[in-house]
Amino acid sequence: MAALDAACLRDGVLQPMPASFYAVVPPKDLALWAHQRGFYSLPTVELIDWLRAEIGGRTAVEIGCGHGAIGRALGIPFTDSKQQELPEMRALYAQMGQPAIVYPGDVEHLTAAQAAEKYRPEVVIGAWITHRYRQDRHPLGGNAHGVDEEALLDKPFVREYVMIGHQRPHELKPLLRRKHEALNYPFVFSRSNDGGNRIFVWSKSAPVGIR
Repeated sequence: MAALDAACLRDGVLQPMPASFYAVVPPKDLALWAHQRGFYSLPTVELIDWLRAEIGGRTAVEIGCGHGAIGRALGIPFTDSKQQELPEMRALYAQMGQPAIVYPGDVEHLTAAQAAEKYRPEVVIGAWITHRYRQDRHPLGGNAHGVDEEALLDKPFVREYVMIGHQRPHELKPLLRRKHEALNYPFVFSRSNDGGNRIFVWSKSAPVGIR
């Protein structure tokens, strides 16, 4: 754990690493470290390069940024509702034996909807975003404090939503019912490195990046 901290953290903040670095770390060690540090997505240099090309010259914002590694590296606003600071969420995470995120001071405290209205981005970036729970679709799960991704994508100024995630924990995401791409690249890493990591893209226009 100390070796991963020394390599991947700068002043306690997660840094994008080359994919080749994570590729040689035993998956169980990487999963345990990510769990203990409250990391979900483990952004790589290659992922950041891909996202930068995908955004192109368009405006962008990161939502649900957690530690903010992606938005910070891209030089775009990085925001989070900071729901894991809520007392009820901290109690829930403690009950599950799962460390809550400790948000760096430069993470802007905004919900996804607030971030969209403030920055009016053409591209919205998110990693491991939990969708909002609705009682009328209870079997799909979600979180009462989660993101209404459908409303987000339906905003007229949003042209694309890119969500870095995993097939298994996100398989019930309602937005997956809409036309999208699920891209499988070797440079996408997370706390679950079992072959299911994906970049999900919902676009209102022709694809921009290399597929």
